[in-house]
Parts: sequence; C-alpha cells; structure tokens
Amino acid sequence: MLSSGQTSELFVSSGVLVQDRTGARYMIISSNSFPPGTTVYQPNIDGHRVGEVTAYVPNTGLALVKLDDGIEFTNELFQNTVIPGLPTRLTNLARGNAISANSDNLLDTPFTGYMEGQRGHLCEIRVPNDDPSGPSQRWIKCRWDYMEQGSHQYMVDGL
Repeated sequence: MLSSGQTSELFVSSGVLVQDRTGARYMIISSNSFPPGTTVYQPNIDGHRVGEVTAYVPNTGLALVKLDDGIEFTNELFQNTVIPGLPTRLTNLARGNAISANSDNLLDTPFTGYMEGQRGHLCEIRVPNDDPSGPSQRWIKCRWDYMEQGSHQYMVDGL
C-alpha cells in the first residue's frame, strides 16, 4: 500500500515496476490518486519515502512514481494460500486487445485478497451529456469484468 502523505491521506496499491531507456525506475499507480509532484510513502506517512509522482501516461488513468535511489522493488505478486507454489513474476503488461473475452481474470491485492472472474466483452456505452452546447450523445469504449470467488468456474449463462 502507498500513501500520499498529506493531511487527508490518499492510499493506493502499488503497481508494477517499469524502466525507461536511461535506466530510471518507476512504479505505476492510479493517476486519480495523487497529483503530480506528490511524495509517495509506504505504507503511510509514518513509513518510508518511496519516490515522487513525476508523470501521467495520457489516456490510461496511470501515473508514474519515480523511485528514490535505494528502493528495492521486484515485480512479483505476493504469496497466497490459494495458488500453490512460488509467487508469479510479472514480465510485461498485456495489451487490452490481446486478452480475449471470457478468459480467466485473477486478481490478488492487499485490499481484495484473491479474486477470480471472467473478462467481459469490449463494447461501447452512451454517456449522457447535460451540456446543451455539447454533443447530444457521446460513446465510450468499456469492458465489464465479472468478479467473484470461483466465478470463472460457475459463470451463469446469459450474464
């Protein structure tokens, strides 16, 4: 867990480690969690400094935390009692269109614990617009995922 370290602390789970061409190391986090320039702590303001939010990745909802020197970070999921064996090592980010609908969707976070689900179909939904000078209707791409313990094995037909 990461903290914004401000008076009204914001918390977010840590993402994956990425590295740019120069070797600078960054951690991915949710961009709506911390504004640019925010110092990031782990697990809270009383913990240790991890780095600083330095960039947003446009149109993704992601931000980059430049890790301070000396911060150790490994792209491994933490161990759990559901999936036996060693932790899974993350090696790359999958492109959204490379993951097919109805494929298993497995999450394991400090906030939710282990969850199973199915990847939904890519579709478009209409976003109502209250602005009379704006377009009458706007469509955005979305994907609905169905998450529940054991749901990938017991998905109800027609859902």
